[in-house]
Amino acid sequence: MKLADLHHSIYDNILLTTQQPSTDPKNTLSRLYPSNFSPVPALAQRIVKVDGFYVVLQVKAYHYTPLDSPYLDSMTVSVELTNSDPRTAEATQK
Repeated sequence: MKLADLHHSIYDNILLTTQQPSTDPKNTLSRLYPSNFSPVPALAQRIVKVDGFYVVLQVKAYHYTPLDSPYLDSMTVSVELTNSDPRTAEATQK
């Protein structure tokens, strides 16, 4: 996933906490790797704070063709933009 800042073109992807490639899962939240060896599980909800708003990403489904292939055929991703932290909203609903 990539989110570009049209006003500051020096930032390639503002969903990354660092612009350098990293193996640290905290720095790769915008990368959706549906594999058993991914640093962050593919179906995990990802919440990224960007200035005054949040981007919530969640893979809902993914498919390989054929099933034992390493090549991804399709992926369904939910994208939500919100002004409030979704983690605090979930905590108050419990």
